[in-house]
Amino acid sequence: MDAGVWVKALVNWLHLSAAVVWLGAIFTAPLIMARAIGPEPEAARSRLRGRYYTAFSPVAWAALALLTLTGTVRAAAHLENGWHDLWATPWGKLLFLKLAAVAALVWAGAYSTYRLAPRIAASERRLAPGDRAAAREAAKRLHRLNLASVALGLFILLIVTFL
Repeated sequence: MDAGVWVKALVNWLHLSAAVVWLGAIFTAPLIMARAIGPEPEAARSRLRGRYYTAFSPVAWAALALLTLTGTVRAAAHLENGWHDLWATPWGKLLFLKLAAVAALVWAGAYSTYRLAPRIAASERRLAPGDRAAAREAAKRLHRLNLASVALGLFILLIVTFL
């Protein structure tokens, strides 16, 4: 078999594997955060929130980096007339829509990871009643953002079915 076929197959496999890991982390976040804002004792909820973002964030960002690399390779191979095809062909327009949705999802992930999660962790360390209330409110906002991210992830999967 031609080496180019094997390279394409490997790139596709890496892209799909990274997508599973990245979207898997996004899709599990609401389930974890639902427990983290639920009826369990505050200390248990706090540990759960901290463990989730400590464990999954680096994995999700690494998967996103691999998705970006392999997606660029796949798009370059598919766009016969260069980047002009991105807005000149139906396939390119769908890819552009997918990229816009991915960009929104990346923003949501960055906001969750680097803004909300540290705010929750800092508030919970202070242990003052007002700080715990602020942490709980931030956790609820994080949960809502996670649910919106799941919807956006499903929208991306819908677009992918047409690519």
